[in-house]
Amino acid sequence: MASPWKHPDTGIYYFRRGVPEALRPLVGKREEKVSLETRDWREAGPRHAVVAAEVSARWERLRQAAAPKPLVRLTHKEVVALAGEVYRRRVAAHEADPGGPDRWRDELLMDGLSHSPKARPVDRFLARQLHRPAVETILAERGIEVDAAGMATLIRLAAEAVEQADERLLRAAQGDYSPDPREARFPPLGAPQASLVSSCVPFESAWEAYLAERKPAAGTAKSYRGAMRNLLAFVGTDDIARVTEADVRRWKAHLIERGLDPKTIKESKLAAVKSFYGWAVHEKKVEANPAADVRMKVPKKPKLREREFNEQEQKLILSATFAQPSRLISPEHAAARRWVPWLCAYGGARVNEMTQLRGQDIYEEDGVWVMRITPEAGTVKTGVARIVPLHPHLIEQGFLTFVRSRGKGPLFYSPARQRGGSAENPTYVRMGQKLAEWVRGLGVDDPNVDPNHGWRHLFKTRGRAAGIASDKLDALQGHAAGSVGAKYGSYPAKVLMQEIAKLPRFDVTPTQSTDRRRSGVRGVVQAASQETA
Repeated sequence: MASPWKHPDTGIYYFRRGVPEALRPLVGKREEKVSLETRDWREAGPRHAVVAAEVSARWERLRQAAAPKPLVRLTHKEVVALAGEVYRRRVAAHEADPGGPDRWRDELLMDGLSHSPKARPVDRFLARQLHRPAVETILAERGIEVDAAGMATLIRLAAEAVEQADERLLRAAQGDYSPDPREARFPPLGAPQASLVSSCVPFESAWEAYLAERKPAAGTAKSYRGAMRNLLAFVGTDDIARVTEADVRRWKAHLIERGLDPKTIKESKLAAVKSFYGWAVHEKKVEANPAADVRMKVPKKPKLREREFNEQEQKLILSATFAQPSRLISPEHAAARRWVPWLCAYGGARVNEMTQLRGQDIYEEDGVWVMRITPEAGTVKTGVARIVPLHPHLIEQGFLTFVRSRGKGPLFYSPARQRGGSAENPTYVRMGQKLAEWVRGLGVDDPNVDPNHGWRHLFKTRGRAAGIASDKLDALQGHAAGSVGAKYGSYPAKVLMQEIAKLPRFDVTPTQSTDRRRSGVRGVVQAASQETA
């Protein structure tokens, strides 16, 4: 049991208790610390017990206040009745002294925006949200909470009711206090009779079902789960049915305020929420996709340079592949530095398609040595396996000898020694990240070129310059075919080898430096000669 804590400097006793993580957003701090205002241990004990009881009671009140109420699915009649209450309260608040007619004409202009077909969707949404506080007040008084779809319908009908009330108030401002004949359309507001309580939909169970059906790539699953977790934490719930469109819009504004790149918000955060809730709607787990109408405009960034490596960057990286590796890195990491940049440069593949390669993926087909890029080894963005012939320069450098030394298993990581890998963050992805850090450390630090993907862009440019047909370039890089007909059939290894052989070799002078990891000294790369055909 906790006991009073004595301050080491003043000698005054304190009550101290860590706030449970779930309660920290409600309490507003990580620890409760209250002075017991005594240096006497005999007095401190009873006072500590009193404060402990008060704190426990306050925490319990906070828990109960924050506990989610059952979600009520209202009938259409009940929604109209609640909208009628919004109407009656607005009329009662202003009818006795409505002021001048111009005020209500202005209000009616805003009311019309909530349903005008000419208004932008976001303007219609914002105009309706003006009535959300009135709706929430009525619901809170009745101790109910509606699901996301019900709230959207209720706010829409409340906006229509407010417009009707403002028309009545305009007449009152003009001296006409005759009854509103349309008021009778609102049913009496009684206790919900036919309400159905919707069940809670915990995120984790829904997420597992989403993964089982959609089977996204590991990287996509990791990104999407992180985005959903971030949204739910922001809203303060684990129940996906409680998230509303207004919540998603507030979350988007929060991400913008934090300085996230608009493209990241659109293509990573919002895309994840749209996809997950789209599935949840289809599976009848929720009634509406709260992100369906939420948009993020991505301003077009100025293009400062091509996204491929320039000649100096090419030579800097390829020369460094020959450097004596540090003894502090694993043999697999050293092998990845030695071979992956060359494989990307001569194969045009994504870096993780190379770091996941296995010995069994390198073989001879019709007299041509090829590497097979396959989802069986890890992740392929398109989900389609393909072969890429090995450039003669790779074979001359001894790549096949290296492959034979590794056997049939992974070339650039060791399953026996892998640490920290998971389905969402596999070891071969982490190896690609290490290579990116290494390239940046070499001095390729321009943020406008990706430290790994720059090879993929360069391959396309060099292939065009060498006269490789665009359809074969696409086949080599795993890009989608340009027409339905182009999707039929395949390219034999010999045909693709003829195209790969057109690529001029990179002629670089190996660096004589040693990678002195953690010493801050990387040596001077002795890149030199011209790229030759």
